[in-house]
Amino acid sequence: MKNALLALGLSLAVTPPGGAAVIIPLTNPGFEDDDVPVDTYTSSSTRPVGWPDGAGSSYIADGTVFSLNGIPGAHGGDQYMVLAGGGSNIRQDTSLAWSSAQVGDVFTISTWATSRSDIEPGTITFWINDTDQSNFLHSQNFGVIEGSLSETPGTWSLISWSYTVTEEALNAAASGSWDAVEIGFGHTGGGQTAFDDITFTYTPIPEPSTLLGSVILAGGMLLRRRRQPISELQQV
Repeated sequence: MKNALLALGLSLAVTPPGGAAVIIPLTNPGFEDDDVPVDTYTSSSTRPVGWPDGAGSSYIADGTVFSLNGIPGAHGGDQYMVLAGGGSNIRQDTSLAWSSAQVGDVFTISTWATSRSDIEPGTITFWINDTDQSNFLHSQNFGVIEGSLSETPGTWSLISWSYTVTEEALNAAASGSWDAVEIGFGHTGGGQTAFDDITFTYTPIPEPSTLLGSVILAGGMLLRRRRQPISELQQV
């Protein structure tokens, strides 16, 4: 019986587990654009390739264009994104469908961010699915990250925000016909904030069978260890 429990625990444990974080690919997460000349920046109404939606003022900066203002260059690659003015933001649909999500799943948006020495940064904001349901947006799936940037302008800081899926979110997705999970980020309070190398991670909650398998496996290993002769235990 004990060996049977151990075998069952092993068979369940090798099932691909829930709870394992999956990085969801994004389109142009580093804001690279070959059309931007070296060491220059674009107009204030530019949105980078792959980020078609947004609001407010945004532009792409290349290389050392702001080296005299504290930013020696991009965090990765050649370019980075700058949001200017309160309420500016950009967004994109991801390849993750809302139909794949369930209550308790976790979405995490991460970005590298910094600021110029001559302009105060804004307060960084993140959200999931910016739609017309503004009341739901600001009460459920909207995050404000205050005091998150390095005090030294030009020093890139990794900033993350996690959102746990709720029943209300799933209902809103269904009623609002949200197909893809949309991510967005921006800032409030005026000033300018630079962003680079965005990542989006999806962590599904563990399936009940996975949790059961882990418990049975742990119990089986404990029973097996208890049956070992004292001489074997001393050699471990």
